[in-house]
Parts: sequence; C-alpha cells; structure tokens
Amino acid sequence: MCYIIPLTIILIINGFKIAKKISIPNFNRLNFLMLGGVTMLVVDHLWNGELLLIGQNIINDLSLGFIMSGVVIIAWKIINLLEKKQALVKVQKTGLDNLDN
Repeated sequence: MCYIIPLTIILIINGFKIAKKISIPNFNRLNFLMLGGVTMLVVDHLWNGELLLIGQNIINDLSLGFIMSGVVIIAWKIINLLEKKQALVKVQKTGLDNLDN
C-alpha cells in the first residue's frame, strides 16, 4: 500500500499539468523520480511475498509512502538547486572570460 501515496501524487501533479493549472520546473524529472519511488516500493512488496501488494500493517505502509514521497521531493528540489547554482557559475565564468578578451 505504500506505493499508493507517490502514485497519487503523480496523478494529481499530472492532472494539474494537463489542465495547465500549475507550472512546475523540471516536471519530467519529478515524474521520473516519483515513478522510480513507486517502482521500488512495489518491488519491496513483491520481495517480501506480499503478492497482492498489501502489507500486514497498512498504517506503516502509508507512513512509508509519505516518507518516500517526501524524500523524493526533497531530492528533486536539491537537484534543481544544484543545477541552478551550476548554471549561475557557468554564466559568471563566461561573463568573466568575455571581460578578459
């Protein structure tokens, strides 16, 4: 059941994106990271012999889904921030190189 939370987030985000209600930078990256999280949570259930993908303790499963979703969103934010910082450094270096010429 833990995979339900990130899967629901994917569906909600995609629904808003299709309706053009929100603009999310690096939207595809977030989608792929969330899908990766969902995949790993489903694999975990199958690995533990839960063929119907429902664990013994549904509350723990749902909590894990929220935690996994939160970790994925935090990782996505960090990746975006690092990418922006790298782009800014590149622009600054390019600007300084142009001044030297």
